[in-house]
Amino acid sequence: MRDDEKNKGQKLKKNPAKKKRSKGAQAFFTIAIIICLGVMAFSGYKLITTALEYKKSQDEYKELQNKYAVIVETPTPTPEPTPQADSVEAVDVQSVEPETVPVKVDWENLKLVNEDIVAWIYIGALKISYPVVHYTDNDFYLRRTVEKTWNMSGSIFVEAQNNADFNDPNTIIYGHNMLDGSMFSKLPHLADEDNYKKDPYIWIFTPTGNYKYKMFSLHRTAISSEVYTLFTGTDETFTDWCNLMQDESQAKLDQMAFTADSRVITLSTCTDDSAARYVVQAVRVL
Repeated sequence: MRDDEKNKGQKLKKNPAKKKRSKGAQAFFTIAIIICLGVMAFSGYKLITTALEYKKSQDEYKELQNKYAVIVETPTPTPEPTPQADSVEAVDVQSVEPETVPVKVDWENLKLVNEDIVAWIYIGALKISYPVVHYTDNDFYLRRTVEKTWNMSGSIFVEAQNNADFNDPNTIIYGHNMLDGSMFSKLPHLADEDNYKKDPYIWIFTPTGNYKYKMFSLHRTAISSEVYTLFTGTDETFTDWCNLMQDESQAKLDQMAFTADSRVITLSTCTDDSAARYVVQAVRVL
């Protein structure tokens, strides 16, 4: 046999080991592709279900707002006309119409939705308008709406250790920082966009009365900070705490004077740091 024919014969021989490695690599890549497709499909499913869950929550709260808590236009106070020189009696130009509350709540029917609803919160600067619930623990409404349906958005709720009448020295109100901009996600915008200058008030409406609060502290804080202090009574310790909270503010709010009779609300939401929270504190002025 000639050498060239011999070499040709050798070239035609296949390497079994190489063939085995090639099949193994193909199987590996096939499995990897299947896994990647599975991860992508699962991620897509989670995104879709999360978006649908957010929408369901938004629809539920919007329906509650439309039915039971109608936002009304607050008229701009207009002073009485300036008196003429020959008028018999001077008119007080500072006298204005009594302040109109910005939300009308239908408590009779709202209570039929859920007896745990104890208030309605309204923050005009951010257009935040939600029912507020109170329960025996803080976990129940963490992932349930006020209609008690399971949802990641949860509810805005009062600290379980607080009384539900907002007459504690410091009443804590929690709400999620949702990616869709709902619940308490806009609270940090008060400082970032100077919205507190436009309207520094928070309204709390309850079945027994309406309360107006003025913001005195906006700041980021640790979850273990003194912000979450609850008081059994009001004394010098409470007023010292109020002044400390005011000093913590990261926005230049009006300085408030506190007394033993002051009533404070602390709104709290999560941040991008699991060990930190963003809080808005306000004191009752009406």
